[in-house]
Amino acid sequence: MRTLVNRFRPAAVLLAFAIASSVRAEPFLYLSDNGIGFSRIQKLDTNGAAIDSITTTATGFATSMAVDTSGNLYAAFNFTSGTIHKYTPTFTDLGVFYTNSLAGLAFDRAGYLYGAAGNSIYKISPAGVSTLFASDTNGQPVALAFDNAGNLYAANSSTHSVQKFSTNGVDLGIFADTGGLAHPNDLVIDGSGYLYVSTADAQTVLKFKPDGSYDSDFAAANMISAPTSMEIDGGGNLYLQGQDTHHTVARFTADGQRQYLVTGGLGSSGALAITPVPEPSVFALGTTGLLAAAAMRWRNRRPVDPCAILNPGKLL
Repeated sequence: MRTLVNRFRPAAVLLAFAIASSVRAEPFLYLSDNGIGFSRIQKLDTNGAAIDSITTTATGFATSMAVDTSGNLYAAFNFTSGTIHKYTPTFTDLGVFYTNSLAGLAFDRAGYLYGAAGNSIYKISPAGVSTLFASDTNGQPVALAFDNAGNLYAANSSTHSVQKFSTNGVDLGIFADTGGLAHPNDLVIDGSGYLYVSTADAQTVLKFKPDGSYDSDFAAANMISAPTSMEIDGGGNLYLQGQDTHHTVARFTADGQRQYLVTGGLGSSGALAITPVPEPSVFALGTTGLLAAAAMRWRNRRPVDPCAILNPGKLL
């Protein structure tokens, strides 16, 4: 029996490790703001507690940000007059990633960074090599987002619309355009394909169905004023930064319930970014299943009858 217990223990340890490795981590929020004589980026947990920060006054004000699957932060500075810098999760500045600042930074699932300048959208490889993705935008995009199929959506503030592009940059036309979509300034897409668009004029967030039809004014009665940037996590919680009197950041649940995360102490304007939370890896889940089977086999193992050697069919 002692031998069987010792044989079972390694399988149990490996099984526990595999299960732990497949657990999803909590995301982090990045928040940029600026004031008189300072610009900075803060790292927060999803309850608004400050974890770390970096002063970017010398580089400028981060007007758009995005995070890759390794947790590195990419920040575009000073709208169109700056550069894009890359930072490690601990805020080590890795220098200029791209020499031109772009609007609406967003990553696709392959790790390519997208951003807009003028009427064009650019695709940048992990090595920093840029190619033109689309040049027939309906206005000048200010925000970009991807759906689960890899289609790209662009919010055009000047033409009050959201345009959709295929994975290879083909213009699929106007996806969302209503009378209330006045000067959109950011957009996000949840895991079910619903599109959320924040508007500067209406000071609310409009929700659209996956087919582009209008769904509702999301949390309109509880909105913080002058929204400037949004993010959404895997649980459908929407994070909204507002340039109101107190420069607040709020979190809205999928049913529109609001909770303030930051209620003061911020400078004006700002941008949000959130770390992507990967699904449990196929390897980890596969390993978990295999080790679970192995553990059950060892647990149920019985001593082998020596006579069974002469009859292999009786062997376990």
